[in-house]
Amino acid sequence: MGSKQVWSVITPKQMIEIMWQLDHVMQARSKRMQKMIGITSPQRAVLRHIDARGPTSPKALAQAVHLHPSTLTGILQRLEAGRLITRKPHATDSRQALIGLTAAGKKLARRVPGSIETIIEKVFAQSTDEEAQCAYRVLGRLVVALE
Repeated sequence: MGSKQVWSVITPKQMIEIMWQLDHVMQARSKRMQKMIGITSPQRAVLRHIDARGPTSPKALAQAVHLHPSTLTGILQRLEAGRLITRKPHATDSRQALIGLTAAGKKLARRVPGSIETIIEKVFAQSTDEEAQCAYRVLGRLVVALE
């Protein structure tokens, strides 16, 4: 019954429109982050993941941050050129590399005002638990359905 109430107020067309708008503003914010701090939102997601979990392989990193391996390759090349990450050979498999952070990379992985995740944290702090859980569930179902 709850979903009927939602769709009587919000139409699927409106949901699609707000999702396109969200995608657009996230892309625009990512470009602003590039100008403000020198990295995009996907690059920062990579840094934050490595900072939280330690050195990792490119394959595991691509899976964890939900990026295609070829997309991740470009991100890693830019982060390496910016001296934000290091590549070291894996201890037991010379075909593998482990991606770690430099001191500069660690600094950018920390909380940054104006970043997408900082804004999302602020909005969720202003939301009720029920609102946040509902948004998460609906978006999660959309991700699964679109995959």
